Amino acid sequence: MTWSISRLWDRLSLMVRLLLAVVLSMAIALLGLAYYDAHKTVINIQGDLAARSQQDMEILEYMVASALVADASSSDPLPVRLKAVLQDLKHGPEVVHVSFRDTSDAVSACYDTPLALESPLWFSRWCGLEEIRENRAMMIDGEYYGVLTQIISPHYAINQVWERYVKRMQMLVLCFVLLWLVMTWVLRQGLLPLKALAKANEALGLGDLSTRLEVRGSPEFRKSLSHFNRMAEKIETARNELRVSEQRFRVLIEQAPDAIVVYDLDEERFVDVNSSAEILFGCSREELLGKGPQCFYPASAPGDLNFSETFSKNLKKTAAGENLTFEQFIRTAHDTHLLCEVRMVMLPDERRRLIRASFIDITQRRQAEKNIQIQAQITTNMAEGVYLVRLIDGLIIYTNPKFEEMFGYGPGEMLWKHVSIVNQPTSKTPDETAEEIMTVLREVKQWKGEIRNVKKDGTAFWSLANVSVFEHPEEGPVLVSVHTDITERKQAEEALHASEERHRAVLATAMDGFWMVDPQGRLLEVNETYCRMSGYNANELMAMGILDIEAVETENDIAARSRKTQLQGQDRFETKHRRKDGTIFDVEVSVQFHPAENGWLVAFLRDISDQKRMEEDREKLQAQLVQAQKMESVGALAGGVAHDYNNMMGVILGYAELALEKVDRSQPLYADLQEIHRAAIRSTEVTRQLLAFARKQTIAPRVIDLNEAVEGMLKMLRRLIGEDIDLTWLPESSLWPVNMDPSQIDQMLANLCINARDAISGVGRITIETGTASFDEIYCSENPGFVPGEFVLLSLSDDGCGMD
Repeated sequence: MTWSISRLWDRLSLMVRLLLAVVLSMAIALLGLAYYDAHKTVINIQGDLAARSQQDMEILEYMVASALVADASSSDPLPVRLKAVLQDLKHGPEVVHVSFRDTSDAVSACYDTPLALESPLWFSRWCGLEEIRENRAMMIDGEYYGVLTQIISPHYAINQVWERYVKRMQMLVLCFVLLWLVMTWVLRQGLLPLKALAKANEALGLGDLSTRLEVRGSPEFRKSLSHFNRMAEKIETARNELRVSEQRFRVLIEQAPDAIVVYDLDEERFVDVNSSAEILFGCSREELLGKGPQCFYPASAPGDLNFSETFSKNLKKTAAGENLTFEQFIRTAHDTHLLCEVRMVMLPDERRRLIRASFIDITQRRQAEKNIQIQAQITTNMAEGVYLVRLIDGLIIYTNPKFEEMFGYGPGEMLWKHVSIVNQPTSKTPDETAEEIMTVLREVKQWKGEIRNVKKDGTAFWSLANVSVFEHPEEGPVLVSVHTDITERKQAEEALHASEERHRAVLATAMDGFWMVDPQGRLLEVNETYCRMSGYNANELMAMGILDIEAVETENDIAARSRKTQLQGQDRFETKHRRKDGTIFDVEVSVQFHPAENGWLVAFLRDISDQKRMEEDREKLQAQLVQAQKMESVGALAGGVAHDYNNMMGVILGYAELALEKVDRSQPLYADLQEIHRAAIRSTEVTRQLLAFARKQTIAPRVIDLNEAVEGMLKMLRRLIGEDIDLTWLPESSLWPVNMDPSQIDQMLANLCINARDAISGVGRITIETGTASFDEIYCSENPGFVPGEFVLLSLSDDGCGMD
């Protein structure tokens, strides 16, 4: 609130300020006078009310006492008389209550007159008047009759004071208005020169130094206006001179290579910058002006330097009169950090406190110095030997301590000696070796290789040399060589090479195949034995993985087996591999896991195809032997049954033939006996078939019809194959007769049908058919075992899945 009033007061013109000062002074005086008058009136009224209350109480007391004394002679009761007394009595307007209480504390008579308050409540509180209450005990001739009470309200007096106060305030407002009009006219006429002077000062402040005033008015104003005109002339002259000086200063500042800024301590902003500052900070002049140093505070100060605190302290020191030079990181508009040398000096200025700060970018210089120091420390403390050789003449111009220690020389002992002193004589002299290396360096500027060196005491050793050429500021082209002693490594490599050759010779002559495999299943090494096994050469196998050779296991199976081997350390198993020609062969694999160098597997592989084939042949022979034994037992049983059955059928045939001879052909019994005879003959045929199945029938070739022979066997074949398999018979008509034993046909059909039955799972079909076939010499030459000619064909086929 205070700040708002102050700003409003500053905006008022001088005339308005004077008018307000005079009017407010008069208003305060009149308000004080009105307050004093009202207060004095209140005091007088309060005294008058107290005196009047005393006087009225004495009159009231006398009248009430008279009413009480006349109580015995009056016919009216006492309360009636008292009420008449209180009402007939001429009370003042300020009396609001009169009452009489008898000895029983009961109100015998009462008089009340309400009085309204016409003034505001705040005015009533300001007056501070209170009601007057007075109680008197009525004692007549020593006898107590009761209590007389009178209340006087201050409202009447307050209303009178308020009315008087209102009239005074109306007069005060009228005086204010008249006084305002009079003062306005007087001040307007008297302040015209001052207004002209104020406008001139304003124009002068805005830079219009050509402003001049007409000298008029009172002597005081004329003198002031004359002084203003002279002051304006001097300011204009000084400004012209300052402008020329500033132009000279601006040329000097703008041409300076340093970034220069001028900082106003009071306004906390830059008031001037040069073009070098624009380039350094990456901002235009307009962007920098009006800002403070916080615009280039680093977001995170490099080197644990707090730019804000450091810069603020240095500003304070400069303001105290110190000329400072210090180094400080700054942040440019491109968000890059630069190390600058900052120089601060206080500029002489009576009006403002200005500081000139110049910034010189020393980032590259400091970095170069730091790099030189770091390189010197690195070179001195390197574990490798380093030396510098002048390329023009091959003289050593620098060696670090490790190089001198490596070659057995003392500090500085190798300087200005020819570089050939470090080379061991080989097929070439040390000078020739040095010249050969320097010739290469003159062309390609870089060389790296292993070289045989010699120490001061003549001891030879191996070192790895990394040599490059750079331009020395004083010595010209110089080669820098970094040497690492690799003697132990070379000895270990030679020993390892010899060991590898021995192991490679052992693996090359091994009878089993050899693999070295990484955990991902890639072949790292194979021997010649496995190359012969698989049909691949070594290069082809090295480009393959286990999955490319494995014929049984999947990628997941191979990964699982690899994990198992890594957990157990070793494993032995059998699997199948695929040769280059696509054939499959069985192998027995013995594998071990070696955890060194991220882990690798060593496997020995043996071709067990012949062993597997022998085992399969042995199992087949064993199965055939068991089957033959079974068939021999069945055949023996069938042969015995057939012989016994054939003997009984011989008896039946004999008796049937005897009966036929004894019975007349015309009798019905003869036909029955013929049926018995034919059934016995058929039964004999069945016996013959059983003997053929048991291979106990003597081979007796004869010319037969193949269709009839097969048809005679169909019933037996259906019993052999079962009810679930359908037997289809497809004979060819006009078939040529064949010369062979019928029992052999029966035996072939029985074996083929049994094999077909075993190949069918569930319901199926077996087809037997006959026909003719002709083979010429061309067909026989292409199919060994066949002879040219015409033949009868007997074919048996099924729709089963086949047998292994």
